[in-house]
Parts: sequence; structure tokens; C-alpha cells
Amino acid sequence: MFSYDHNESLGYLSGLTSRLLSNLLGKRFQEAGIELTAEQWGAIILLLNSDAMTQGQLGERLSLEKSSVSRLVGRLERRGWAVRTKSPEDSRHKLVSATPKALETAERCAVIARTILK
Repeated sequence: MFSYDHNESLGYLSGLTSRLLSNLLGKRFQEAGIELTAEQWGAIILLLNSDAMTQGQLGERLSLEKSSVSRLVGRLERRGWAVRTKSPEDSRHKLVSATPKALETAERCAVIARTILK
């Protein structure tokens, strides 16, 4: 007889851990008065640690679909954490970069994230 307990599978456990950590991170940000999701936090970290990149590049690095990246960047822009500019090489492409406000927020968020990881 075939025996498989999905509750003990590596895929299930890693997915569950990811969701729990993301939810906890979002909750702690909210408690600190920071309206930021774990997904947005990941995008800000990438943008702060890189030169400006296209939305496509950001999507590849975050493993997100184009439409999800567009919405994500739009939310970051509305909060003043990211800005889109035309690429000097190809005006059809927009480059995304973090703002100084994102750096200020990231410094506060990093303290929270480190606490959770400990």
C-alpha cells in the first residue's frame, strides 16, 4: 500500500514555513506602523542592493509574473519607496529604483527582520 503523508513532505513544510514567516514579518511591520508586506520588503531589498533594473528583471529575481510586478512597483511608488524612469538605452523600458525614503524604511525593517530570524 502506498503511504504518503503530505504533512511531512519537504515541499509542504517549506511552503508552510515561508507563509508563516511572511505573515509574521508583515504583522511585525504593521505593529511598528510600517505598511509593508514581506513581498514588498523583498523588492525594496533587491532595489537597494542593485542598480536600477527593469520591471522584468525585478520579476525574474522575485519569481513573479509581469502583472504582479507591475502592481507591486505601483504600490511602492505610491508610498514613495520606488520610482520608475525611462531607460536611457531603450525608452520602451522603465527602470525601477529605490528612493531615499525606501532606505530609511529598510533600516527600520531590517531590525524587525533580524529579530524574527533570531
